[in-house]
Amino acid sequence: PAITQSLVPSVGSTAGTATIIITGVNFGAAGGVVRIGGKVCSSRPDEYSHKQILCALPAGQGAQLPVEVTVAGQTSAQNNVSVFSYSPPDIELVTPSVVPTSGGTTVQIKGSNFGSFGTVTI
Repeated sequence: PAITQSLVPSVGSTAGTATIIITGVNFGAAGGVVRIGGKVCSSRPDEYSHKQILCALPAGQGAQLPVEVTVAGQTSAQNNVSVFSYSPPDIELVTPSVVPTSGGTTVQIKGSNFGSFGTVTI
C-alpha cells in the first residue's frame, strides 16, 4: 500500500482551496484517490506521481483528520504525518460588545475559519 511520508501544509483554512503536497512511496503512476477526513482532495494527472501528489484542499473543518491515499483498492496506513487540521475559528469582532443581561439581543460575530456548521456559545 501507499505510505505517506510528509504533508505540507498540515494546517489550512476551512475555506479549502490550498494546494496540499503529499510525499511518500507506492502512490502508483496515476489514478489514486486522496481523502482528507473522508473528503476527496482533487488532483490532476500532471500533479500526481509515484512519490508525490498535489491536491486541492476541500472546504471542511476539524482537527487531526486522517489523510488517506488509496491506490488500486489499497489504502495507506495511518501514521503521525498523515493527519491534517483545519484552522480553528478566529474571532475578529463581536458587535455589539455590550448587551443587556436579559438576553434577546442579536449579536454579530465576524472572523474566519468558522467552517460550514458548528455551535456558538456566548
